Amino acid sequence: MLKVCKWLFIFLVLVFAMVFPVLVHSQKGSSVADQEFRERYIDGSDLICIGKVLSESVPAPANLLQVPFDPNWQMVTVEVSGAFVGNSKRSDRIQIIFPGTTSVMWAGPPKLVLGGEYVFILQDLTSYRYLPNKPEQVKKGQYYLVMSPERVQPKTRANFIQAMIH
Repeated sequence: MLKVCKWLFIFLVLVFAMVFPVLVHSQKGSSVADQEFRERYIDGSDLICIGKVLSESVPAPANLLQVPFDPNWQMVTVEVSGAFVGNSKRSDRIQIIFPGTTSVMWAGPPKLVLGGEYVFILQDLTSYRYLPNKPEQVKKGQYYLVMSPERVQPKTRANFIQAMIH
């Protein structure tokens, strides 16, 4: 009996020694992924809010964004139900512009469904640094831009997003 207990103890120690580093690494990996998400999407955002899509997507005004490849700019109206970052208030309506193409160049545009509620991580059109032709006639807070699907999160992730804001 003592021999069996000894071997069982050794077996458990070996299993723990193999599993523990994997557990620690996976926890580190998730925190690194969270940090990268925060640095890439949360930090520097002009408006982070929960909102409901009120309109079907329609083509955005042609003169707003001019880039070498036309990504079929689309626009929706969203009613804000709460904001974590930015000056938007409950029941404010905002205009969100996003690429409507499925081209590889504009990989993975967000899919916004009429009536869908999301957490939006937005940049004001006037502060988006990668677009060469920003029209001067656009006022700050008039249009917001979503360039990747990561900037539109399900409403169920609101607590996670809010915890990342420092």
